Amino acid sequence: MGDKNMEFDSRQVLREIQAVIADSESDVHRVRQFSASPQAAADAEKLKQSVIVLKSETQLELGGPVKGSSKLVLCVDSPAIIQDGEISVIGPDIFESTESSVSLAQLIVASLSENDPATVLKLAQYASPPGLLDGCMVRDNGDKIWYRISKTAYSQGISFQKIGSAVLGQLKRDIPAVNSACMIFAVSDPKLTDRFSVPVFSAHKAYKELKREIWQTRGVDITACSASHCGACKSHDLCDKVRDIEKDYRKEVKQNV
Repeated sequence: MGDKNMEFDSRQVLREIQAVIADSESDVHRVRQFSASPQAAADAEKLKQSVIVLKSETQLELGGPVKGSSKLVLCVDSPAIIQDGEISVIGPDIFESTESSVSLAQLIVASLSENDPATVLKLAQYASPPGLLDGCMVRDNGDKIWYRISKTAYSQGISFQKIGSAVLGQLKRDIPAVNSACMIFAVSDPKLTDRFSVPVFSAHKAYKELKREIWQTRGVDITACSASHCGACKSHDLCDKVRDIEKDYRKEVKQNV
């Protein structure tokens, strides 16, 4: 897969996402747009430690193992097709929810100043850190997302605007090549979040292929590993080779900065 194909794929995925949002506006779902809050982004920068919210302290779970979730970071080829800092919410906001657990689809659309394959893949694989905001626990494993909102944070009016601002702010700090980014939350309706599954799946499939091609150019066939997990594998030759190549690659990148 070359850069041209990746650009075509991302544009098509974005059109599919936009179609779901447009359909939602004509359904019973309320779609609202907010601008990222600089204060929320600054609060996230100050918080350096992981946030733990125990079950007994939880007011609301977003996504997670009970109601399910989907998550995507989509890289597009032009900042002109993104409203930088825009946060779209489809469904009730956090402080409006009366349930204890709801489904969630979280999508980030971003553009880069450097569209080389390695940077595109780094963006696509981005996971939010476990410490974003006080009273907001996040567990991000790539294609799934899980938030726990504490009773205190809920009572203080935590919102998707605040969480989205923190995520986008941290994303730009972690990947300086990001020059424009927006965020979409679809919440509460499993049928609605399922409608995002098609574009999310196609994007993850494309990025998985990009990852395979990147490592192939480095002399490694990552598909050669057939173990279900690392603990089940008795041969570490492939992993050792990947680590050595990754170490040399990071060293070369650091020298060229």
